Amino acid sequence: MPLHESHGNGPATAVAKRWSLREESMKRENRKEGKPEVNGVVPESDALSVQRRIAMRAYELYLHRDGVDGHAEEDWLEAEREILEEERH
Repeated sequence: MPLHESHGNGPATAVAKRWSLREESMKRENRKEGKPEVNGVVPESDALSVQRRIAMRAYELYLHRDGVDGHAEEDWLEAEREILEEERH
């Protein structure tokens, strides 16, 4: 099995679970704010879009290290720093 595949309990899974919880929370907030559904889907907020980009970048960093576990928080924080810096410009 390639190093980047997860057994469901590694740091990549922890990041995915954390992302999933954040995403669901933001979707609930969008519904509370009364944002209209389009084709049954509430459009994502800017915050959700940024969180999705952070999650994707964190995963890229993980893959760049050949999927070596043990750096999920470090990857997330680095991705967050990069994406938020992009957002400021």
